[in-house]
Amino acid sequence: MGQISKSGVSRHAVQQLHYPAGPPERQAGMNVLAKETQIIIVKALLEGTSIRSIDRMTGVHRDTIMRLELLAGTSCANLLDQKVLDIEPKRLQLDEIWTFVFKKQARISDEDHPSLGDQYVWVALDPETKLVVTHYVGKRDAASAFYFNADLKERIEGFFSLLKRGVVGTSHHVSKQHLHRYLSEFDFRYNARHVCDADRSLMVLRQIGGKRLRYRDSISAKS
Repeated sequence: MGQISKSGVSRHAVQQLHYPAGPPERQAGMNVLAKETQIIIVKALLEGTSIRSIDRMTGVHRDTIMRLELLAGTSCANLLDQKVLDIEPKRLQLDEIWTFVFKKQARISDEDHPSLGDQYVWVALDPETKLVVTHYVGKRDAASAFYFNADLKERIEGFFSLLKRGVVGTSHHVSKQHLHRYLSEFDFRYNARHVCDADRSLMVLRQIGGKRLRYRDSISAKS
């Protein structure tokens, strides 16, 4: 078996572990569920049918059903990250749905894993279009609220809201003389908002290479 590789931090702030895929010739010889069977299983899961019931209905082992469910969920999360961006809803409804893992919170002991017990599905819903803008599964605590709000903010904030928040919250005041420089900065930040900090820093360094702006020139520049 190959070594496990770490893929970093996901949108749910959990470090994912993945086994590398096998060689193509080995994958070609593996059993793959027919597309029609996969569709039947996914539809049954969406209807709330239990995994063991689907096992009896289709004859597919429950482990295979769970792997298909994980694959479908990962694909849905990727689609959400690619498509639900820069939206401008008039109104959002934020709510949480309670559930529990393995046992309820009242029966949790100090020896139990932190992921057991009460769990909440945090949901942001557009009441007009019924679009689920984002969701988060976690405890009902400050950390979960932070990650939920951070992901929501990345999906609904446009250029002008980021500009206003940056000018008011960071710069506090922007003079007319240097307004074009501030606009260029926020324009770059917005266009590179999906790039990690390290790559964004390298992009900036490449742009300023060989250029020089003296303080005397900046204060004497005419608007």
